[in-house]
Amino acid sequence: MPMRLGNYVFEWDPERMTPPERKKPVARVATHSGSAIFQWNAAWQGTEIELNWGWMTEDQYRALRAKYLSQDTIEFNPDSGGESFFVIVTNLTGSYFETILDDFGYRKDVTLSLEIRSQASTTTTTTTTTTTTTV
Repeated sequence: MPMRLGNYVFEWDPERMTPPERKKPVARVATHSGSAIFQWNAAWQGTEIELNWGWMTEDQYRALRAKYLSQDTIEFNPDSGGESFFVIVTNLTGSYFETILDDFGYRKDVTLSLEIRSQASTTTTTTTTTTTTTV
């Protein structure tokens, strides 16, 4: 299955991507005699994923830009072993590449940042085969 963000199937997969891994939230507060440390179980929520391209077509950039401007939580399937995530797009940057405002132009040094809100439910399909022998 190709990498996709919502209903958009990536025209060109990223050259680099932060692996989606749960993070352990830790908070430190200075006190009069030292510090207090609070930590919680590792969670998906709040984990950032960064995708990087050296270049991409203007069409792909515009499609990702529409996702960036959306306020929706969307499903991200990185095609990394079956796990997918509900994410928000927090950042999209890219410079013009040689041609400016050309319909067939390209973008360079593109970075797309996603924040995981939750892990999407995964489904497992089980197939049962029954064999009967008649005499």
